[in-house]
Amino acid sequence: MEGDSMTVTNLDFVEFERQQRRFLNELAMKRGQVEDLKNELNVANLKIHQQTRSLETSKSTIEEQNHNLTLALKNTRFLEDTLQSKRDYVSRTQMQQESFVAERESLRGLLQKTELQNYNLTRELNELKSQHNCDAAYQREFINENARIREKIVQLTE
Repeated sequence: MEGDSMTVTNLDFVEFERQQRRFLNELAMKRGQVEDLKNELNVANLKIHQQTRSLETSKSTIEEQNHNLTLALKNTRFLEDTLQSKRDYVSRTQMQQESFVAERESLRGLLQKTELQNYNLTRELNELKSQHNCDAAYQREFINENARIREKIVQLTE
């Protein structure tokens, strides 16, 4: 009797050690996963911070350019003696504006292309979902027919 309880105790202890090792392995794996996720989060936060800084710099540059353009236009209206130099400035500004317009048109075309791709992908997804539903219905029908055949086989063999 005493030997049986020691064997049970030893078995319990061995099982306990096995479970403890398994839990420790899982804990180590999950710690690694947590560290990986922390690193990914830090990288994502750094990218967000960099993009935010870039956005703020761009906003500041645009505001500065808008302010400079406004001052230049006011000066051309009111200062006769600098009219020629201001015309040159306006010409340069117009070229820059045309470049911005061309870029805007290019971006607009890219947006339209992206929207079309999005539409096509959505349509394709819907088609795939429909096909999946048909396949699932066919599979259910096949399984049901298979079950009916098996039932008939069982009935015939009885």
